[in-house]
Amino acid sequence: MVRNGLPTAAASVINNEKELTEYIDAANGKMLVLKKSGLAAGKGVLESSDRETLLDFGQKVLESDSLVAEEYLTGYEVSLFTLGNDSDYLLLPSCADYKKAGDNNTG
Repeated sequence: MVRNGLPTAAASVINNEKELTEYIDAANGKMLVLKKSGLAAGKGVLESSDRETLLDFGQKVLESDSLVAEEYLTGYEVSLFTLGNDSDYLLLPSCADYKKAGDNNTG
């Protein structure tokens, strides 16, 4: 996205616990997003500002994969999909994935 001039969250790939600790500490308590680098069926993401929670999640992921760490952005999340070949493309309708929130998914 950066290569094509599209705005996106600042991100880093993290490969070990030292890099993880440095990244979290440099954020100074700001909200971060940690993502499992490989396939995770939508379950490999953590949004938190708590240092210990971030470290625990990151260390577990690093046992088998690398992490993508991003700044947390607020706003609407929208997914856009296209189908294409060498000469044509078709833009499909946009969609949003509404996450469960609140105690007992009440939000």
